[in-house]
Amino acid sequence: MAKSPKEKVYKTSKRHFKLFCDEINKFVDIFGLVGWEVYFEHKQYLSNVQAVCITDQQGRTCTIALSTEWIALKPTDLEVRRAAFHEVCELLLSRLNTFAKYRFVKESQIDEESHNLIRILERVLWKRYYEQDN
Repeated sequence: MAKSPKEKVYKTSKRHFKLFCDEINKFVDIFGLVGWEVYFEHKQYLSNVQAVCITDQQGRTCTIALSTEWIALKPTDLEVRRAAFHEVCELLLSRLNTFAKYRFVKESQIDEESHNLIRILERVLWKRYYEQDN
């Protein structure tokens, strides 16, 4: 891993990894991504990567990993939680992202997935911010 001599390298701990997994599970549940089999890893990745989400659309599996080394960013609980949330958002958008990479994709597939995402956001955000107040 190539590091600049000035960049501080921080290690993530087993406690960070447990927090990361707990946050992943929480947001998978909040977003209703129950159709996915989610696996976790805690290992070193390329420089300047805090976490990754690797999906298999056909198998509906994904591996979400927390890097054991963070460069220049200290892995506080808040930053670990933010990384977990970010990777669940990657999972949430993964199907649309895959469609965008296809050479041939039907417009109806993109529309269907867009509306799937809108329904998730309505369920999570709309109800929280509007229906609870009324």
